[in-house]
Amino acid sequence: MIDSNNRSQTFVFDKQTEVYGWGIPLESTSVVSGSWVRVISDPTGKVAWRVDLAEIAQETVKTIAVVNPGSKTLKMTDGSLYTYGSSARFSKGGYSISPEDIMPGEKADITTLLSPSPWAPVLAGVEVRLRSDVKAPDLQITARALNGALIIQGYTTADRLYLYRKDGSFERINVTEGRFSRLYSLLEGETELRAAALDTKSGGMKGKDIIISVYPTQPAVNSFNDTIGHWAEKYIKDLASRNIVKGCGNGSYRPDQPLSRAEFVAMIARLQNLTVAVMKEQSNFSDYRDIPWWALEAVLAAREEGLISGCPDGSFQPNRAITRSEMEMIISRMDGRTLINLFPGQVLQPNRAVTRAEAAAVLDQL
Repeated sequence: MIDSNNRSQTFVFDKQTEVYGWGIPLESTSVVSGSWVRVISDPTGKVAWRVDLAEIAQETVKTIAVVNPGSKTLKMTDGSLYTYGSSARFSKGGYSISPEDIMPGEKADITTLLSPSPWAPVLAGVEVRLRSDVKAPDLQITARALNGALIIQGYTTADRLYLYRKDGSFERINVTEGRFSRLYSLLEGETELRAAALDTKSGGMKGKDIIISVYPTQPAVNSFNDTIGHWAEKYIKDLASRNIVKGCGNGSYRPDQPLSRAEFVAMIARLQNLTVAVMKEQSNFSDYRDIPWWALEAVLAAREEGLISGCPDGSFQPNRAITRSEMEMIISRMDGRTLINLFPGQVLQPNRAVTRAEAAAVLDQL
């Protein structure tokens, strides 16, 4: 069966399953493909205890004139008016959508169900028709899972993106400037997603099924091939054994390479065990789409904890090298102290870039 959220569900009919139509007991064979039903299941959601068949009042094709989410009404070009509730299924091209994303002038298949007298028929389904003369938007999307987080990133020429989750829910994302980046909690057993890009100006729509790429936590390492004999070797080795710092591939650490702001915040997040359940759209950095997928949760969690606030222009600049003064500010906030000097005995050089070795040495001594 397909529910109002476009979720496919399977129910088992056993000897105890009761089927009714207008309160009259019916045979289970009365339930056929295309039937509109209400199902009451057992606590597991697998066995149907009772199925109530609904009778279709009308199936018609109409052109939508106005959608009013406030009053939950649809006005048609022929003057007819429909009121919808939470159980009404709105879809386009087979994908569930929100009513507010329906364009005036679009044609839709309307289904209403009979209600007991004296109540009017109930709006059950609105399937918006795709126009063959409208080009589908471009959609490129990746889904990655890391440490229980689901990271969605990609590009689309549409201004709306829908994600359909394993539990039957869907996420509605406003897309600006083409690129999108979002973080959610990974659902238990979630291995794939369905996405649909919708251009609310042209009405074009494109769907895609996505396999979630799982990135397991990397095992701790004991050493790197380019830190042997380095002045920071013991600090790097200790943090690596605790999975606080990561290598750069091929067994290297690149200790004297400048450390990016995203890399440093990722280290802090692992050190402090920071996590975030969901990405809050209103608190995004202006350049959040530039944050590498592996650092997205760390950056959001650090901001939520008040450890970072970004740059004066509202950006985070994830790929810029972090400076000494910026690192000192973050660590001061982490410790709840006033600004500290992490490089005593040295000329302060507040704007000097911090190397990967220096960051490891500082963090290992906190």
